[in-house]
Amino acid sequence: MSAGPWGFAAPPFHEREGGGHLQAAELVALLSDGLSVNLVGMRASGRSRLLAATRERMGQLGYNVVYLVGVPAFKDRGLSALTTSGLDVGPNQNSVAHAVAALLRSMQSRSSVLIADDFDYVDPVSAGAIAAAHARSRFPVLFATRQSGDLAAPTRPAVQPCVRLELGPLRFDELHTLLHELLPDVVDSTTVARIATLSGGLPGLVRAIVAIGCRTGKIRREGGQWRGDGDLWMPQLASLVEPMLADLDAPQLTALRQLSMVGTITLEAARELVPIDVISQLDEAGLVQLAKTSLGPVVGVFPPLIPEYLRHESKPSRLYAAQDFVARHSPRFARTIQELADNYEYPGSGSSVMSQHVSEHWQAEESSLRAAWEADRSPAKAIALLTAMHASSADAEAVANVIANTDTRSAGPAEQANLASWHSLYLALEQDDLDAALDGLGAAASRLPGCRAALRAQAEHLRFCRDRVPDLDGLDALRSDGGDDPDCVVDFVRAESLAALGRTRDALAVLEAGTPADPLRRAQWLGLKSLAMVLDGDTDGGAALARHQLLRGDYALEPGIISVYAYTAALGLAVSGRFDELDAFTATMLTFTEETTFHRDYQLGTMVVAALAAAWRGRDDYAATLSAQAKALGRHIGPFPAMAPQTAPELVREPGDGEPLWRVVDELLARGYVAAAIAQAAAAVERRPDPVRAAALAERLDSVQSPMLRALGQYAVAACGENVVRLEEISRRLKETGAVVQAVRAGVRLALGLRELGDYDSATRAADEAWATMDSAPCQALFRPLVEAVDLSAREREIANLATAGLATSEMAHTLDLSVRTVENHISNMYRKIGVGSRARLREAMSTWLAQA
Repeated sequence: MSAGPWGFAAPPFHEREGGGHLQAAELVALLSDGLSVNLVGMRASGRSRLLAATRERMGQLGYNVVYLVGVPAFKDRGLSALTTSGLDVGPNQNSVAHAVAALLRSMQSRSSVLIADDFDYVDPVSAGAIAAAHARSRFPVLFATRQSGDLAAPTRPAVQPCVRLELGPLRFDELHTLLHELLPDVVDSTTVARIATLSGGLPGLVRAIVAIGCRTGKIRREGGQWRGDGDLWMPQLASLVEPMLADLDAPQLTALRQLSMVGTITLEAARELVPIDVISQLDEAGLVQLAKTSLGPVVGVFPPLIPEYLRHESKPSRLYAAQDFVARHSPRFARTIQELADNYEYPGSGSSVMSQHVSEHWQAEESSLRAAWEADRSPAKAIALLTAMHASSADAEAVANVIANTDTRSAGPAEQANLASWHSLYLALEQDDLDAALDGLGAAASRLPGCRAALRAQAEHLRFCRDRVPDLDGLDALRSDGGDDPDCVVDFVRAESLAALGRTRDALAVLEAGTPADPLRRAQWLGLKSLAMVLDGDTDGGAALARHQLLRGDYALEPGIISVYAYTAALGLAVSGRFDELDAFTATMLTFTEETTFHRDYQLGTMVVAALAAAWRGRDDYAATLSAQAKALGRHIGPFPAMAPQTAPELVREPGDGEPLWRVVDELLARGYVAAAIAQAAAAVERRPDPVRAAALAERLDSVQSPMLRALGQYAVAACGENVVRLEEISRRLKETGAVVQAVRAGVRLALGLRELGDYDSATRAADEAWATMDSAPCQALFRPLVEAVDLSAREREIANLATAGLATSEMAHTLDLSVRTVENHISNMYRKIGVGSRARLREAMSTWLAQA
């Protein structure tokens, strides 16, 4: 690797923000180019592990590595860092001249590098000796410092040229992969989210939580999955937190304890408790994290393991002092979390803080509302409590207890109807007893004629979720059946049914005709509207509306609403190929620790969409573990695309039989979930063309209003027929509707079909066109079937790579110890296999779609 973008003419101290976790190979490449590197990261960020891997790799490459570690206890002893590293600095242990000479002797080889961990604790004399030796020999230096650690004054400007790299937390896909390496099998999604939140994505903490959790039984394997109990705090984790706090002075530690007591709050509220300069100091140390909201930043202690430690392990007197301070200096804190309910931004920084905040909010709400219900067991109080219990993932027995012990004798019809609706949701979606739920709603409708329309509409909604699209004429009949429907439940069920049928324009017309007054119903209404927009082909508009509502929605902290908006935004981002945004978004969403049974289809749909996007990008391990996780959690087929989690592993793995996918297509069509069936068929046809089933799908396309869904269904039909050339038109139509990834898939299928017809030249042009379509959507893995169809041998690929590098035939022959004629024969065979006729065309294919082996 050359100096490249770093360049020796770069500014003296170049700073690079972390984007995902650094690899040893990147550090090795920079050091090999003669660049020094300052690796910055807080404790448990993986600094030492990365330095050790770099040290080992440099040694394997033949470098002479001098390694030293700063020790806090020796920081004030001159030359202690060099002497403890084993360097012979002469008889006078304080002689700088001897130390510099010893360093130069150790670094006299041209292939030498100095690696220093915990440079914050290197004594100033050793730091000065390193700077002096570097000025004479210019050996590269790799030194690790803390988030706020400054290099000793004589060293920082002298170590040139130098790159500063931030070692941030793991991305969610990296954390997900690490967890499945540590726990070989499916890991329960809630457990993944809890570990992600508690650790803040710091790999050292992830490893420790898993190791200690398994040893203590907090994390254990049940039914083929790893599950974690409770909040995952364990006293054994204290030893990991204490070093993070070791360098704090008394005001900083007091401030951190106070912030830990109150949880996540606005920066404005935090400033009432803690001086802003102390907050800034903690921020520089990486010990608080800010998440942006429309009212300003929300502040939380980072990683969340620290407040758990301070709450569990602090002396009672210190806890009481912190709590008393908060109570005296911030009387409005009790309302702070509720004030933030409408003001979250997803995606964004601070996903751990956001997850912690949602969890804390609903735990506090449940505790308060339970006390209110115990004092007055009316349906109104029960419904408020059940809402909080649902959001805080309360267990089924606790929910059943509230329903059974609520007094309905003095309640009005509306309250009784609401409680009956809650009970039906619990029976159908938590207990998997749809018949009992429908019977209960029927009985309530007979008992409460004034609420008959809403109750029967609720029954149709449950049928929609768990069985099939209800009869639209029957829904219309509910309007004249008697009773009020103030929450527009009939219209909502009609709109969701139309959207599932692919009649997206009709669905949007219903949704745009009116909006419920109730905030929760309005949030659900807008969630369905954003989904209908995505399914109609307005992927950007629908995703933007969903993300906007997550920021400003009336119920932005309600996990069920979060699930609906998250699924919609993820689906829109995935279809349009906006994968970087999707990665950040799903990382935030999948980190949330709260599950909601009533919206599990949407949660699992988000997980499957994330797995599919990972597979399209070639992130096979992440896609496989995420899809296995979805399959383990999913028991039902949902009504919208990607809500058949049992087929998720089939969707993301290499092409296979395809029969399980087609069976799900059959079931989706039988239930009336046409939009989901089209999406599933588009994947099934790539595993195995099935003209009979494609014909059954084609019969349903006439009623589909969405241009995107109709084009995707036509793709599934055309890929089963003999007229493969039609795929070119369909690919163009898919791209026009915003379905960029699907357009690439159609282009690849066109190229494969043309190859089967023997038209290799046209196939290559189709592949080139598909690759050009992919410019805005990096889904290289979709080209793997085409690469396999070309079937270059190992020798042919070797020669093709040399040709791509610009070598002449004679040079290739010499490099590979082959005759010129043999090389020419290989090139001729490659031209025929690929469908090109020149070196330029060969290089173009090998540097684009054909490189995706």
